[in-house]
Amino acid sequence: MRSFARALMSLTAVLVAVACGSAPQEYIRTDSQAGRLEFRVEPSSATVMVDGVVRGQARDFDGTPAILEVPAGVHEVVLQAPGYETYSTRVYLSDTMEVISVVLRKGGGR
Repeated sequence: MRSFARALMSLTAVLVAVACGSAPQEYIRTDSQAGRLEFRVEPSSATVMVDGVVRGQARDFDGTPAILEVPAGVHEVVLQAPGYETYSTRVYLSDTMEVISVVLRKGGGR
């Protein structure tokens, strides 16, 4: 009987809140945090790899308008272009944006 009374009181509180124009709020937690990478690279044709996967060319993610979204965490970023030295770095992203500005040095190759 006690649980029935509590349920009836809860239902009454909800109905009163709805009648007064304010329903109870429901908060939904999402795990969709993504980090974002923007590249300002010379040459802009450099290949962008994140965690060993080719994602495109640097100009594809130069912020006008596109950026590269990756899951939160630590990522290995590699930039390569024919006739240039390979550049690599590790970045930690949560729900932040990192701008990678690099001028690749002549030499080396792929």
